[in-house]
Amino acid sequence: MARLKPGVSIAEAQTDLNAIASALETEYPRAHEARGALVQSFRDRFMGSTANLLWILLGAGGVLLLIACANVTNLHL
Repeated sequence: MARLKPGVSIAEAQTDLNAIASALETEYPRAHEARGALVQSFRDRFMGSTANLLWILLGAGGVLLLIACANVTNLHL
């Protein structure tokens, strides 16, 4: 896992990593026989299709907190 430098695209990073992976494969053929490197967005990798669900859960938690605060305020009155 790494961060891209500012101004470097995912395609450029993938090209660089492919070169590094092929160099490692020629230097250590048994250890890196069928391996490579893949560059993808952190958000796409770990959030994927669950991003909308997480936003809905965050909104539901906010509404629940708002209701709890309204109840406490009503009790104080």
